[in-house]
Amino acid sequence: MSKAIIAVVAIIAVIAAGVLIYHEVTERPEYHVDDMHEAVGLVTFTASAELDEAATVTVWAGDTKMSMLGIDEWTASAGSWEQTFIMTLPEGMTIEEFDDCLEIHFDGKAGWRRR
Repeated sequence: MSKAIIAVVAIIAVIAAGVLIYHEVTERPEYHVDDMHEAVGLVTFTASAELDEAATVTVWAGDTKMSMLGIDEWTASAGSWEQTFIMTLPEGMTIEEFDDCLEIHFDGKAGWRRR
């Protein structure tokens, strides 16, 4: 009897984990980053997403909140969103390191970057 209970609990745990993972992935907007270039300490890239609703967008490189011309938050309307960013590459960071840790956040939650 105890093996049956353990098996049922294990199945429920696996289903619950699957539901949580599905919920986490579907709640985060998917975005793409294209055309990343670096010149004279500036990094340029274009980010795009399909948004179900309007969102406040922020850009992060690791623990550093990035800004462009002193602006560190942007409003994106629902639907197709695309924006080109020109930002100062964080000191001591290569373009490859920047690309690896780049995150676009929507309403304070990291989006899901598709490569």
